[in-house]
Amino acid sequence: MDMRFDVRKMSFRALLCSVFMLTVTVPSPVMAQSSPPSPQKVGMQLSSRASLMEAAGQVDQALSMYQKSWTAHPRDSVIHSILDLAGKHSPRGTCLSFLTSHRGSLTDEATRKRVDGYLSSVTPSYSQSHGKLTIYVFPSHARVVVTTPRHSHRIQSGDSIWTEPGALEIQAVARNHEPLGRNIHVTAGSNDGILLALNPRGQSGVISITSQPTNAEIQVDGVPIGRAPIQNLRVKAGSHVVTAHLGNRPVSRQMVRVRDNGSASVDLSIAELPKVTQHDFKRAVYAAANRDVRPRSKTTIGKHPDDREYASGMAGIMIDPTTIDGNADSGTSWLVPTGWLTLAGGLATAGVGAYYTYAGLMDVDAANNLNRQDYKDSNGNLDEGAFDAAFARYEDRSKVLFQRSFILYGGGAALVTTGLLMVLLAPDGADEPSFSFAPVPGGATLQTMTRF
Repeated sequence: MDMRFDVRKMSFRALLCSVFMLTVTVPSPVMAQSSPPSPQKVGMQLSSRASLMEAAGQVDQALSMYQKSWTAHPRDSVIHSILDLAGKHSPRGTCLSFLTSHRGSLTDEATRKRVDGYLSSVTPSYSQSHGKLTIYVFPSHARVVVTTPRHSHRIQSGDSIWTEPGALEIQAVARNHEPLGRNIHVTAGSNDGILLALNPRGQSGVISITSQPTNAEIQVDGVPIGRAPIQNLRVKAGSHVVTAHLGNRPVSRQMVRVRDNGSASVDLSIAELPKVTQHDFKRAVYAAANRDVRPRSKTTIGKHPDDREYASGMAGIMIDPTTIDGNADSGTSWLVPTGWLTLAGGLATAGVGAYYTYAGLMDVDAANNLNRQDYKDSNGNLDEGAFDAAFARYEDRSKVLFQRSFILYGGGAALVTTGLLMVLLAPDGADEPSFSFAPVPGGATLQTMTRF
């Protein structure tokens, strides 16, 4: 009886493993129904609501709903709907700000031209009767609400708003910072920027930032805060990274440490771009014309004499390995097919484990169905030794099969998990790095870029 009990308990564990593998590999309809809606579906729902609001004559609400639809799922049809609605009514400042800020993300050339045509026809006359205000907020996660005589709306740091001449109120609130309110008077034709820097609670200090040349775009810890010079920006005590951008010049970056109740000054010098002379251009053309046309691996770029001559003649120019090497790979990542193969291998391994589980269960049934009458000698007495040996043979074989099935289940689960991770985490395109280098005062800078 003890041996039968052990075999049945092992078979029950094998059944539990089979159910677990089926639960992991087969998606549940209940889970699929409870999953959140896709961004495409949310965008379509918001566009439908915007169409209903447009039909009801609620222009401002429809424009706001179209903008939310774009945020959920960017697509050109939303831009065309906004342009159709804006063309039927007087220009709205929120519409101009939205089209201006998202114009660069449009991929369709016809849509971009239509946006440019609308902005060029509306903005000059609109800017004469309205004012434009760009608002920067530090920290960037602060909640900012702008209230005009007609309505109020929430914005993010770096957003620009168009408003009628007059007074407007700005309220900014952030966690662990003192709330800040500001009343601004906007005049017709103005194009101003304002920085709302909230004072942090606890230990803090101030930073004053200048740039050479002046009027550079400044970021503190990656947050845009306006153009230099910036005076007495209050930040939390500790280390901060200040960055300056000016056109196509190399980025200037400096780390500064601010003490409690202290002050620090940062002066960022932005180097000029190196000038490419006619001699450098001729050397680059010569190197390109005489480069070995045989395909070479990306790992050899820079080691070939022509590559070194090309690099020395075009110092400071962006160099992309995919443009140097004609054998560059622009296809999808190798992780995707490898991931699918790994996942298929995991399922196949789990299938073999299920077969071993089935074979073990058959041995369990055979052991439990042994007939004692078949193990009697010629005198009619039961041969206990032969019966126990037959039962032990089935038991040992079922244990071996169950152990193999457990190992195969574990290996299959590991392969399935690895395959899914490879498919989900694979990059969309080639992940080869690109690099750029440029001389700066006192040396040179090398910048590498890659995707993952």
